[in-house]
Amino acid sequence: PIALARFYEREFWQDLECLHVLPPDVVCRVSEHVEETIVPYIEKIMEGGMAYIIPENEMRQSPSGDGNEGGNVEGSVYFDVRAFECITEGKTRYGKLAPDVVASDFFSWTDNGANVNNHIDGLDENQSDITNDGENLGERDNSLQILRQKRDPRDFCLWKYRPRNPHPSSSSPPEPLSVSYPSPWGTGRPGWHVECSAMIERLSRDFETTHEFRIHAGGVDLKFPHHANEIAQAEAFGVANGGFGGASASAGACDDQSKSESESETESQAKRWKEWIPHWVHTGHLYVKGR
Repeated sequence: PIALARFYEREFWQDLECLHVLPPDVVCRVSEHVEETIVPYIEKIMEGGMAYIIPENEMRQSPSGDGNEGGNVEGSVYFDVRAFECITEGKTRYGKLAPDVVASDFFSWTDNGANVNNHIDGLDENQSDITNDGENLGERDNSLQILRQKRDPRDFCLWKYRPRNPHPSSSSPPEPLSVSYPSPWGTGRPGWHVECSAMIERLSRDFETTHEFRIHAGGVDLKFPHHANEIAQAEAFGVANGGFGGASASAGACDDQSKSESESETESQAKRWKEWIPHWVHTGHLYVKGR
């Protein structure tokens, strides 16, 4: 896979040269930043109480509702949107680049008006394993199983657990070593969104005395969920790291007593909140002969 990526990378540079586009001063490759940059970044978000683990040995079982946090449990790590909104209440919000309906009401636990969790978990041996839209649950892919264990439909993956040597009964092929990395949560690879946030954080530190990120660009198709999730991760990391106005991340801040005690502090910090990257540019797509 790495050799294939390098092949297309060379093709990309050649295309830019033909278009007389100047090359960038710095080139980032995710494969070169996983263990030293991305994994510690995810760990910091977890320390701040804004991420949780779905243990691998429970991935196909009924959800406990609480996921799993801390320790050396092997599994996939998910960003906890509700915890993020709670801990940063009054200072920011999830889905800044998404339409309001997408950031809130668009996601739902329901399936055509019926609660998916209750619909599935409530089935007994005499009931048919069919949803109310006629779909056979047995034919669904693993996405439904993941959905049943996420705390919120908006939660997204920070680390995808992928064993290098699958269980003998698994149909999954062995993971190539070139795209499988060690982590506290088992071997796997980073989620799509966290790669960018973590590498930007790394470059911000490397060039903090000379440069500052002011503009983030990309295709309009990346606006949501990719860029919106980048912002949420970066703000969660900043809060967990004591940044963004000096806010202190604590999962305990989500209970009512802690909320009331910190209202004045939150109001003060909201006034000092610093946006991660202040300007975003989203480009359209060029179509040639309808393609």
